[in-house]
Amino acid sequence: MLRMTLRWILLAGAGLSTGFETFAAIAQDYAADCIDCHRTRGNLDAQLPRIEGQHAAYLAREIGRFRDTHRKNLPMQIVASALTRDQLLALAAELAARPWDPKPQRTDAAAANAGSPLAAGLACSSCHGPTFRGAELVPRLAGQNPEYLARQLRAFDSGHRQLSLPAAALSMKGLNAAEINALAHYLGSLDGRVNLDWLAGSWCSQSSTQRSEEWWTPARGGLLLGLHRDLDSAGLLSGFEFLRIEIGDGVAVYQAQPGGRPPVPFQLVETGAAYAVFTNPEHDYPRRLRYQRFDRTLRATVDDGAGGEALKFEWMLDCATAAH
Repeated sequence: MLRMTLRWILLAGAGLSTGFETFAAIAQDYAADCIDCHRTRGNLDAQLPRIEGQHAAYLAREIGRFRDTHRKNLPMQIVASALTRDQLLALAAELAARPWDPKPQRTDAAAANAGSPLAAGLACSSCHGPTFRGAELVPRLAGQNPEYLARQLRAFDSGHRQLSLPAAALSMKGLNAAEINALAHYLGSLDGRVNLDWLAGSWCSQSSTQRSEEWWTPARGGLLLGLHRDLDSAGLLSGFEFLRIEIGDGVAVYQAQPGGRPPVPFQLVETGAAYAVFTNPEHDYPRRLRYQRFDRTLRATVDDGAGGEALKFEWMLDCATAAH
């Protein structure tokens, strides 16, 4: 840290007049100075964020805020004060081009479990995405240092750090210490990938009037395949649906084909250890699908996405396959 700080002080005193193209050529060297702290000291005790692989637009904005003293941290202000706008953009681009290590941070498992429903209740994914990877000016939270995240949540609550979206800022107010710890460790435990393997299995339910069956394969090649079938009390087919979930880089699309009709896409908007929510606001009905697994039980809810009456389904894993 001392070596890097002195180096940037000297550059600042010299006016750092290298220009954008020259600075871009040596940005990798200066990025190495940045990660001298953020990688080797970016651990639970140091409370420093991971920055390699973070979004360039976000990095540029936050470095600029340090430079303009909207965010205050002595080493960062010294470093940032030496940068022109073009030099700042080059440094942010260099850091962003480096791979984000998908391995989750060391976290408290009990706290992380408590943080999952808290993140859902705060609607964090509405800005940061279903897998909390963020985009552009919205930072990636998945796999970030939990102690850094906790420190920022406390700063939002105290007003020492501002959010660009007032609604998001309000959602951070009033969290107690246990909630902040749980939320930070949950986000830090994530790897930013879509994992829906908990959905795989043979599921069914039986009543006096209907038998409902649903099958899902494990994810292979970025695809889960599903099939739904309903039988009446006489064992006759009353309905069926072809299903699939297409998984990409941090995103997923649920494709529903009731009765074999053309597919209707629903985008993944929220996910956790054993639940997922998909929406299509343009569809007539339903507009929202939610799956959640509880041990050997799978529950599904479909609704209009606006708090209207919901249809609910519940199936058991590996129940008898013969119709009664």
